[in-house]
Order: sequence, then C-alpha cells, then structure tokens
Amino acid sequence: MPNRTPNRRRACTAGTLVAVITLGGLLGVAGPAAAVAADTTSGTDADVAVVGQQADPAAADTGSSGGAAADAGAASDTGAAGSGAADSGAAGTGAAGSGAAGSDAATPADAGTAAGTPATSDPTTPAASSSPDPSDTASPTADATAVTIDGAPTVGATLTARATGFTGPVTYSWRAGDTTLAADGDSYTPTRADAGQVITVTVDSLTDDPRSASTTRVTAPPAFDDQSTPDDPVTLTTGAGERFRHAFATTGFPAPTYSVQYWDADASPEESEGDDSSFLPYGITLDHTTGVLSGTSDYAGTYAFRIVATDGTTSVSQYVHLTTTPGAPLGIEVTAEDRSTVLTAHSTSWVIERDGTVWTFQNETTRDGDGYITFGSGFEGGQPTIDQGGTLLVGGDLVDRFGNAVHADDWIPTPVTVTSDHASDVIAPDEEWTGRADVTFPQASTHRLPVSAQDFATAFTVAVRPTAVTTVRTVPTTTRTELAYTGSDALGLLPWAAGLLLGGAAITAVRGGVRRRR
Repeated sequence: MPNRTPNRRRACTAGTLVAVITLGGLLGVAGPAAAVAADTTSGTDADVAVVGQQADPAAADTGSSGGAAADAGAASDTGAAGSGAADSGAAGTGAAGSGAAGSDAATPADAGTAAGTPATSDPTTPAASSSPDPSDTASPTADATAVTIDGAPTVGATLTARATGFTGPVTYSWRAGDTTLAADGDSYTPTRADAGQVITVTVDSLTDDPRSASTTRVTAPPAFDDQSTPDDPVTLTTGAGERFRHAFATTGFPAPTYSVQYWDADASPEESEGDDSSFLPYGITLDHTTGVLSGTSDYAGTYAFRIVATDGTTSVSQYVHLTTTPGAPLGIEVTAEDRSTVLTAHSTSWVIERDGTVWTFQNETTRDGDGYITFGSGFEGGQPTIDQGGTLLVGGDLVDRFGNAVHADDWIPTPVTVTSDHASDVIAPDEEWTGRADVTFPQASTHRLPVSAQDFATAFTVAVRPTAVTTVRTVPTTTRTELAYTGSDALGLLPWAAGLLLGGAAITAVRGGVRRRR
C-alpha cells in the first residue's frame, strides 16, 4: 500500500508526458537537442541526465514490486518533450504493468520550448537531430577583385591595367583579338599591326580567380606601306593598250578614303583644281574606297600626281610617277610646219599619220622659262601649204598602233630621210632640230615628199603657192625722178615711204604684242 501513491503519481506523470508528446507531434515542433543519447548498456533510471530540472528521487528506485520494470519500460518513451533525457533501458515487464511507467525523470523540463518526436521502442533508432539555424549558415563572401584598363586605344598610346582586390602576387597576359601578345607586364602600347583589334588583358593570381578587361577597337591614323617623297616617288609602269592595276596599301582604322590630287602639295588652288581625270592618263581611274588604280590607257607618256588617303582628321600623300610606254612600231608619222613660224605665238602645222591621213593643227606657243609650251587644236583633213620660196620643217617618229611615238633612246626623235619628186627642191638637215630636214620650194606647184625611217615609209603632198611679183615702171627725166603713176618726185617720196615703213613696223609690233599676251 505505501507504494501505491508513488505508482499513481508516476502513472499520472506518464499520462501527462504522453499528452505532451502527442501535442508536440501534432504541432510538428522540434526540440532543441531534446534527448541525451540513450545508454543501451544499462536499464536503470540512474543513467538518465535531465537538463534544466532536478531529478525525482524516486527515479532511483529499482521497484522491487515491479515498479523497476515499469521504470525500465518507460525508457522507451525517448521522444519526450523538454530538455530532460529519456531512459534508454529495455522495455519493462514488471508485475505492476509494462509500459505504464515513466519516472519523473521523463518529465519535460520546459514543455513550451520545443516538441519531441514520437517515441519508438527500437533502441537502435538514432536520436532526432535538430534543424539547422539559418543564422548558423556561412554566407558566401562577395569577390571584390576587378580589372580596368587606363589609356586611349590608339596606336602609340600606352594602355595600363589596374588590378584591385587581389590578395596575392598577380600576372598579366595581353591579347589583340585572338592573338596572344608578348607583353607580360601591367602595360602595353599598341602597334600599327593592332589597328582595328580589341585589346584584352587578363590578370590572375594563385589565390584569386582570373579577371579580364577589354578596350574598344584600336584606332590608327592612315599611313602608306610604301614611303615616298617628291624627290623619291613611287614609280609605276604600264603599256599602251594593256590592262593596269595597282593597289595603294595603307594601314589605319577606321579605313581611309582616297583621292587623286595635283603633284605639288603646295600648289595654288588654280593649279591643283580638277578631278581625277585632270591628273591621270585617259582610261585610268582610282577607286576612292579601296585605293585601287586601274584601267587601260592608249596614251603613252609619264604622269605625275599624288594619291591622298584621309580618315577625315589626318591626311597623308603618296607621290607617284606613272609611265605608259608605247607599243611596237607599226609605221612612221610625219610632222610639217613652216620653218619661219616655228615656236611663234601662232602657227599652223600638219600631222600625217602612218596610213596617210592628214590632221591640221592651229597652235599657240608661250615661253616658259628656258622652254616653250605649245597648245594645239586640230581637225582631220587639210593639206600642208607654203609660199613659193618658203621652207618646210619636216620630221617624223615611228609610232605604235595608237599613234604613240616610239623613240629609240631618251625620247630623241627618230632620224628620217626626206626626198621630193621635184629635183629643184632643196633638202638639207636642220641645224637646230635634230633628226629633221628643211625642204625649200623654189617652184610653185604641188610637190610629193616621200619620208622613211628604218623599215617604214609614207608620203604626203605639199601645195606651194606662187609669190605675187609687183612690177614698177619708171620714166627717166633730166629734171626730176618720178614713181610711175604717183605724181611724186624723189625728194617727196622718201619722207612718205619712210613714214609708211615705220608705221607698218609699228603696227606689226603692236599686233605681235597682242598675240603674245593671249
């Protein structure tokens, strides 16, 4: 009987514990380290540690009347709420009733702080673990490393890498596009080979992840690959009637545009005005986008000009001499002009092509320092004409199929041989013009002159106009001398004639001056 009261108390306590466990299971609240690990080697209540609550003295009672067995059985209720430890002993089989036990030690220390998990009779089940506290989880540290590039991405300007946040020694590697550069320091200076490329630097260390930074495309002012000066130009050669092509190579970004300009960069606007055709051989053109000079020209000669490349800010010049050489000679072309009018302000000349076609030219000649400049406009047709007693200067050149003169050496005219169908004509080498002949015509008529050089020959006709002869008849007298039909005596004639002569000379001089000023 003395043990009934404790047994009833224990039963009430066990009932209360079950209710708390059931409520905790429904609420799903986990306890903070609810139970101390069960001791499977002992079945007594003395092995249970209670955190935060004084142990009931009865927990040490081994229960001779079967209460001990009940206490041992209570150890299966390992899911009790609170901070107290659950008994880990084997389930009791005492006479007082199995499973009805559960000592005061199983009472939760603080039922309101957590809820236990349901109890199990399997002693091998591990103790319930608590859910991790979010405040205990280490958050990742933000990577503070960074790389920037200082400097303008321009050829010749230095780029410098700035690395921040790295904790150890760093290394640098540079790229231009996909090409790895030799630079391994914190700076790099772009070259012309880098024009148009994106420069990238990568910074790395043993303790940090690599970081990279890039520039925009590298800019570069235009520059010609071949250097030239007015005294040392780029020389190009093509043949008359041949296809010609030359690309003026440049570097620079953005890509430049091209134009043809007058040879002298310091020339006046009047001298340098004109489009491409003013400076290039006829048939040759320039592509203003690619800088390619191409085409076919039938005109032999040497042309001097400049190719100008510009990006809108910077302009550079390429000085060029383009020579179009004549083709193989196919005949002889003859020139003829009144010897007395050569290199005068106004003159008439004739060109007889290798097939006999005659062209007549009206020429204007001006003095230019030590030389002369002659401009002529011509038409097809006409005939060489000269006054009786006059002299015709005759010359010739071997020509190709386009009529270009073919000179043997240094543009020296080809010596020609001239003959006439009139034996009275006087033919002699000209003393001033090398390779040319003077033909004087004493008789007025049509003369045929064959002209030959090397293996080629041609012929043309000359109309020799008769010179008008003025006849003056005088009547002798003993007292006065008279000019026929004039009524003037000799003394009166001299002042008049002298005045007329001087007046005529003055008029001639004035007219000559006007012609030279044109």
